[in-house]
Amino acid sequence: MLVSPTAAATSIEQQTIRDLRSILPQIENLNDGYVLRWLRAKGGRFDETAESLRKHVTFRTAWHLDKIHQWTPPECLEKYCGYGLLGDTEGRPILMSLLGNVDVEGLLRSVASLDYIKFSLAAIEKGMKLCEQKALESGRPFEQMTLVFDLENITSAHFSCKQFASSFTTLVSLFQDHYPMVLRKILIIRAPEMARIAYASITAILQDPITRLVEMPSESNALVLRPDHESEKLVHGISEIVKNLLLGRKDRQLEVACTPRKSPALNVFLN
Repeated sequence: MLVSPTAAATSIEQQTIRDLRSILPQIENLNDGYVLRWLRAKGGRFDETAESLRKHVTFRTAWHLDKIHQWTPPECLEKYCGYGLLGDTEGRPILMSLLGNVDVEGLLRSVASLDYIKFSLAAIEKGMKLCEQKALESGRPFEQMTLVFDLENITSAHFSCKQFASSFTTLVSLFQDHYPMVLRKILIIRAPEMARIAYASITAILQDPITRLVEMPSESNALVLRPDHESEKLVHGISEIVKNLLLGRKDRQLEVACTPRKSPALNVFLN
């Protein structure tokens, strides 16, 4: 019988978390669900979890992630980087990246690579905050989110721009090292053939837990939605498109909450 990754902590896990806290005073600001996620990601191995958490706290301090909401990013990142958060009817976050429509060369001529990485980490942290809020409602120790990359209009610049390639590779490495079990699924949508080939070439740097989450729906079976991005709450007849992928059920309408952004209308293609 498969156990949900977000199931309640067992008595052994609860004791292990207490033991971790006894030797790691630096994790006092991390709630038990946060620590449990790391423990499960490491297969319950105490020493490995402890060492990873030590490094993680250092990482959070170096990037000022506990105060990331106070950071004011460069204006062009706010306008053109293309992140947005939505939520399914279960309240689980969906982090959208409109990567294909981003002028990566122009963007990284205008801002430092570290700012692009930090802006991306800030989007992930916002999604995690929503996961924490949902966990309080659901009673689960932690919740997970879905990550969607929309590659519409992607160009060769996304692959040939060395500065972007370096920045994105760094971001992927940081995510794999410091956000274990944060994601339920990764959907790569509207991916042209060159993007599929490029993805195959970078799988060498992806860890197995990440590759198992990736789905690249067939573009031939895609459907398009163009909700009004100015609305704070969007209710559309899109349940038949996303339920099987995101909700796993067919009898409920999907309600989408969209963060206000000055960006083109949000386009969602799902198999």
